[in-house]
Amino acid sequence: MYCTMMKNLNCTKLIVALFALCFVACEKPVLNDDSSQENPTSEDLYHLTFRMSHYEQIPFEEGLKLSRSTNITKMCTRISLAIFKEGTKVKSIHQSQKDTNFGVIEANLPVGSYQIVAIAHSGDGSATITSPEAISFPKNKLTDTFYYFQNITVGENKTYDLEMKRAVAMFRLITTDKIPDAVQKIKFYYTGGSSTFNAVTGYGCKNSRQTEERSIAKEQRSGQGTFDVFTFPHEKANALKMTVSALNATGDVITKHEFLEVPVKPNQITQYKGAFFQNTSSMEANHFTFFVNEQWTQQEYPY
Repeated sequence: MYCTMMKNLNCTKLIVALFALCFVACEKPVLNDDSSQENPTSEDLYHLTFRMSHYEQIPFEEGLKLSRSTNITKMCTRISLAIFKEGTKVKSIHQSQKDTNFGVIEANLPVGSYQIVAIAHSGDGSATITSPEAISFPKNKLTDTFYYFQNITVGENKTYDLEMKRAVAMFRLITTDKIPDAVQKIKFYYTGGSSTFNAVTGYGCKNSRQTEERSIAKEQRSGQGTFDVFTFPHEKANALKMTVSALNATGDVITKHEFLEVPVKPNQITQYKGAFFQNTSSMEANHFTFFVNEQWTQQEYPY
């Protein structure tokens, strides 16, 4: 009887000892969890939100009742944002109008100094931001384009409201006479501007030969046909050489006009208005009308 009791007691002690050992073994990693801090965690990153919520100028398009507080997403269909650190691109994010939260871009970054470049436009594809000084567009085709560039220092969670500036100048042709039925397209060939943009300076950075074609809409044929093309003006050279041709269905030139020394600058419309298809020589652009309408300017030249 005594032996049986001693055996039971020893078994009980053994079981208690085993439970204690297991408890200590299981608790030890929790007590020494500090070692995990040697590896990067989410606490080392700060959450940044970039809201492309404003633009500096009103749209070029006539008849749009938009104010300075109108969201940039009402103006453009594509947005690209690139983040650079010491000359190296660390993030590149592209959005289209179909994306959820279009116009709001979020990123997580560690502590440091960065350059932020944002581009808003309505082209057929996303902008290519090779560097803050070299931004290009698919097939070098330009639309009304806005940009933002800023140096930032990351050290906390933060939201940035980006007020974007217009980067382009517009050349606008208005034909006041009837467009012949044979004319199917208006072709613009121009030099003196750029199709590549430098967001640091706010000007074009390459000497480009730009070509654009515009189809003729039915409502434009009776007169007051309006055709717009864009360029990034250079910082010093600020004039275009513009050749405008009317083409038939096979691409033959029916008539053309050449405009020399067309003045351009960012956020300005340079407008030429006149009878394009009459057999008369163009008037010299030795006078013009100039007026300011809210946030954009327009210069008009009769021809």
